Amino acid sequence: MDLRHHPVLAQISLSYSEPKGRFPRVTHPCATNPEGFVRLACVRHAASVRSEPGSNSQV
Repeated sequence: MDLRHHPVLAQISLSYSEPKGRFPRVTHPCATNPEGFVRLACVRHAASVRSEPGSNSQV
């Protein structure tokens, strides 16, 4: 990163030592452990809707 274009970041970065070793990072959201489960309230409602005559839906 070119710190000349980020003067505030450059000043902060000066107080840190050079990185040593490897720094693993997560590059995909699915690679993390979820902290909680997301409940989809619309799934139950959508499943109870009757399909229109002539549609391909098997609901």
